[in-house]
Amino acid sequence: MVTIASLWIAILLAAVLVFVASALIWMVLPHHHSDFKGFPDEGSVLDALRGQNLTPGQYDFPHIASHDELKKP
Repeated sequence: MVTIASLWIAILLAAVLVFVASALIWMVLPHHHSDFKGFPDEGSVLDALRGQNLTPGQYDFPHIASHDELKKP
């Protein structure tokens, strides 16, 4: 009978190998390249955003401040 204590090295090695393999697959394969799209007229969008004098940060739109706004059309 094999105890779990004698298998710890094999378990940890397998976990590390699976993590490395999944990270490489995620970075190398192009299956998520179509998730983000550009604007048809990106120049005019950038000009409109520059006029807002935004501070550096991450923005989203439409911005939903609470779950109650999800019920609005």
